[in-house]
Amino acid sequence: MAAENIDSEVRSWGVEGHAIEIEYAVAALEEVCANAVDGLFRFRHGGMEVGGVLFGTADGERIRILTYRPLDCEHALGPRFVLSERDRAALKELLYAPQREPELRGLEPVGWYHSHTRSGVELCPNDLEIYDSYFPQPWQVALVVRPDNYGPARAGFFFREEDGTVHAQRAYEEFTSLARRHGLLAQLGAEAQPPEEPPAPAPPEPQPRMASVPPAPSPVAAPNSTATRHEGSLCPNCGALSVHRSHRKGTTEHLLAVVGARMRRCHSCNVRFARLFFSNVYMDDARRALRRLALLLIMLVGAGLVILVMLWFMRKQAAIGPSDCLIEPARALTSLPV
Repeated sequence: MAAENIDSEVRSWGVEGHAIEIEYAVAALEEVCANAVDGLFRFRHGGMEVGGVLFGTADGERIRILTYRPLDCEHALGPRFVLSERDRAALKELLYAPQREPELRGLEPVGWYHSHTRSGVELCPNDLEIYDSYFPQPWQVALVVRPDNYGPARAGFFFREEDGTVHAQRAYEEFTSLARRHGLLAQLGAEAQPPEEPPAPAPPEPQPRMASVPPAPSPVAAPNSTATRHEGSLCPNCGALSVHRSHRKGTTEHLLAVVGARMRRCHSCNVRFARLFFSNVYMDDARRALRRLALLLIMLVGAGLVILVMLWFMRKQAAIGPSDCLIEPARALTSLPV
């Protein structure tokens, strides 16, 4: 059975037929799932996947997860949880957090977690590579969280079998979490509290008359240029933050530039597209649309020429008259030599 209650603060996860038993603090796992839901809403095309390290204790086949630390992934390779060189260096530093943070003294990395926003509760080849490279101990585990926009988040643990293999296709047992976004939780908590009665106003004290001073203007927060730049530089194909300006190439791109389009190219997936007003136009789609438009223009021009020839012929026949149409061929026949 999965997620049996031990007490109000700790739950247990286990699989029938396997000796491993994972105990986890409910508050820590709820925070992990809430972070996964936050990442789902960070990028509207499938969300941003997040991850981090699980800290606790290990006693043989009994793993106890007490807290966690998130990894600040820069997502240089897209919205999935794919680690760049900087991310790998940060993960190595995070593994030694118990030596620096007093709150983690006596704990050790017992595994790691990450979210899947485009697939199920499973371990893909990239996940297995991270699992084997940074969490190689046979007792270290992996947690995969599948957040949902409206329903509960699904989660499951993965562990190494006795022969060292991992059942990566799906989790043996899944459990759910009702954790929502952090902002939504705070809002719901504020709505659940009864409104406090305002204190009785104190009687006003006499104040000495002073010269009126105009109020100081309130400081205006500067816009977050980095967030704005990143929001506008996301690749619509892979979601990477590596979109840059590009020179116009070919007739299609020059025609799009006439109507105000700006060419962009993603350095991660090498996709070229144009920003036209508030939408993105892929070059392949633009070329197909222009070919169809050219074919339609050719058909319209051809139909117009046919109509003009027909009108010219009808006008000429009306000017000659029907009797002339019969006499002229007869004269031509009689003038032929016998």
